[in-house]
Amino acid sequence: MCRRISLATYLVFAGWFSVSMATGNPLEISVQVQEQVLADETFPVFVTANALVSVELEYGDDIKKVTAHDSRTLFSGQPGLQNLTVTARDNAGNTVIEIREINAIRAQKVEIHVADSIYRGDPYVIRLSWEGLGDQDAWVEAVQILAGDQELPVFVSGTSGYAFGSIDLVSDNRVISFTGRIVDEFREERTVEKTVRILEYAHPVLNLEFGSGNLNSLDLKERVIEESRLRKDYGDGRIDRLWQSSFRVPVIGPITGAFGQGRRYPGLPEIYPHSGVDIAAKTGTEILATNSGVVVETGFFSIRGGVVVIDHGAGLSSIYCHQSRMLVETGDWVNRGQVIGYVGSTGLSTGPHLHWEVRLRGVPMNPFRWLELDVEH
Repeated sequence: MCRRISLATYLVFAGWFSVSMATGNPLEISVQVQEQVLADETFPVFVTANALVSVELEYGDDIKKVTAHDSRTLFSGQPGLQNLTVTARDNAGNTVIEIREINAIRAQKVEIHVADSIYRGDPYVIRLSWEGLGDQDAWVEAVQILAGDQELPVFVSGTSGYAFGSIDLVSDNRVISFTGRIVDEFREERTVEKTVRILEYAHPVLNLEFGSGNLNSLDLKERVIEESRLRKDYGDGRIDRLWQSSFRVPVIGPITGAFGQGRRYPGLPEIYPHSGVDIAAKTGTEILATNSGVVVETGFFSIRGGVVVIDHGAGLSSIYCHQSRMLVETGDWVNRGQVIGYVGSTGLSTGPHLHWEVRLRGVPMNPFRWLELDVEH
């Protein structure tokens, strides 16, 4: 806000009256200053005059003087709304006063919140928080969260931002570094970092045995085709979250195959980590959608048998395998708890059960750990 007044008017405001006796050309000045600055940070005030002038600049409790045609004076932002009064006088006695209102707002301070350690294969939530959005706080214009060098999709709500991630089962890193970054309206960047330890679950290797009919499902070519077809369905398409409440278990029953457990298949030297959990149940038991979303794949596969894949948005997908019958089709919207199929023993299976996976941007993670996270907001 800018108000230019003559000295006579200024003195009237102050309770005095004066008649200027100055002669010569009228004195003109130009004051350039940002009306919104950062508190405790320096900002410049530029004064340009059409004559040599003595300038007094009063800002809050700070007064500075300079004599020049053109001047640049630095002040430190004083929190809140303060007047900047610029009084210029030339040698002929002409005086011009300009008053500006300067709003000095606080720069945002950012904090990072994530567990001190994470087990390999487990999901996590990383949160950034900053100060309130009051009149004296800088607005946050951009929020970024990185896990290592991978940028994670960020969801902003009020004065915080959060992202989901998981530690890949096949990675060999012992630590992971998280970086949080915000940029405010002044293009000021605030960065915070935290390094987290990666822990290991102790799982004995399981040597699997199958009947001769099931061994045909281990054909390497079939396995590659199956993985390639399903990979495109693992939740890369929708950025927005499609769920509004907590996640649930799709089937109740004993756990017969732990997540991350090493498995050795007949005739194959490699050990494969289990990408989901196996829940034993009778054939025909109802399978419920773990949360709302869109069905992106249904069909029968050599290894996974009857499969349904649900995209929950935000890079998250859930996979339900070995079904005897599916009740949904690709493109269907499903609600949390909706029956999507029935337990079976199709594909590469030793008995009726549900193989249940939860993947984040294609990376499998422990489904039961995902249920424990606060992912509703």
